[in-house]
Amino acid sequence: MSPSPSDQEGPNDPTEAARPSVFDEVRRSAAGAGDAGPGGARAIALRVLGLAVIGLAVWVIARNVSWADSLRIETGDSEAIELEGAIEGAWRDDAIAFAPREGETLAPRERDLARAAGALGALEAALGTDGALRASATEVTLASGEVIAHADGREGSLAAARIAWRPGMARTLREIDPLRLLPALGFLVLASLTVVTRWWRLLSLNQCPTRWYDAFRYTYAGLFFNAVVPGFNGGDVARVVAVVRDHPDRRADALMTVVVDRAIGLVAMVVLGTGVILASDERLDALKLPVALFSALLLAGLVAYFLPWVRRVLRFDAIVSRLPQADRIRRLDLAARALVRHPGEVALAAALSFGNHLLGGLAVYSVAAALGTTLGLGDWIATMAIANTLAAVPISPGGLGVGEVLFGSLAATLGSTYAIGVTTSLLYRLALYAMSLLGGLVMLLPRGRGAAPLSRDAVAGG
Repeated sequence: MSPSPSDQEGPNDPTEAARPSVFDEVRRSAAGAGDAGPGGARAIALRVLGLAVIGLAVWVIARNVSWADSLRIETGDSEAIELEGAIEGAWRDDAIAFAPREGETLAPRERDLARAAGALGALEAALGTDGALRASATEVTLASGEVIAHADGREGSLAAARIAWRPGMARTLREIDPLRLLPALGFLVLASLTVVTRWWRLLSLNQCPTRWYDAFRYTYAGLFFNAVVPGFNGGDVARVVAVVRDHPDRRADALMTVVVDRAIGLVAMVVLGTGVILASDERLDALKLPVALFSALLLAGLVAYFLPWVRRVLRFDAIVSRLPQADRIRRLDLAARALVRHPGEVALAAALSFGNHLLGGLAVYSVAAALGTTLGLGDWIATMAIANTLAAVPISPGGLGVGEVLFGSLAATLGSTYAIGVTTSLLYRLALYAMSLLGGLVMLLPRGRGAAPLSRDAVAGG
């Protein structure tokens, strides 16, 4: 590799001093997106759409999240009586005391269920007093000991198929132990290192040889800009700008490495999520067929894309030549096909991608465990894979709002609560922001200009 400008010039070189910093260049790129003209109008329209999506998501969350604790008595016919109030003491205990909120009443259908079991009078009397109910996994009783609901369906009580109590959003947030979130941050840092390594290898394959240390710095610079500059998607622009500074003649190739890196990560996430969902129990039966079909179509499309005879039949190159930005698309096409000619690199990229998503799943599970989740690691990996795949569609900044709705809905489907799903997503996002802000410190690390420049062969060999 020929020395980059920063390797050739000394620290006091006026040319080096005159070069704009990465921050200046990225800020200029961001400002350019808001210029007048069709591009600027499109950027403004996308921002308005993103804000509208966030507003809709907030409305959906507000309708589905309860700030109050609840006690739920489920009957065998898929119906339930659900009371709002306050759990007294630790909600994670095997048995709790529950105080219904003042003025709590039964809905008409709940009254019918209680009347049919002969428990209406006792239940309404309990709602009209300040006394707390006692609840366990097998029964709900009054303070006097009178049984209102029982798993064995005793006479004069509701036959309970399941008795459960759920903390509201207020209690969930109030009882978080911040120290229990530290493992999540650790898993996210490890996950980021797999992304650094994957991108480092792609840079070498695309004639942009870069030290791993520099790929690490550039990735964290991207994370930092993603956190502090609105509108960035993963700090990709920052990564490209940083690499182009070292390889000014390889601008297009640097861009292609970032796009291909993103694509590999997305495909791995879809494959991992599909595997987890197909191996899950009946709770996700409704998702198995559509997810399997989507993954099959995605993988079939990838195979067809790389088969020369399919490309000839579809006249792929002729179609590309008539598209806007045809030259960039051709470069992206070449970068993607170059990777396939290195099966060892493909295997390494896949392994790093699966490792990244498994570590991300462990981070999500760590957050959920700190909130008292009853779901397992596989449940949260499936939730993360589905939510992150759909939230990757750029309809809101960073998927904000969309991810929270998906996490809440999937958590509730799997047997947890909507509130814990939403809170897990929010805290996971905060952990990502915390890690992203570390990028500001990483940007202050020295560039290592005194080190001897590496040749392409040396960098490619690791």
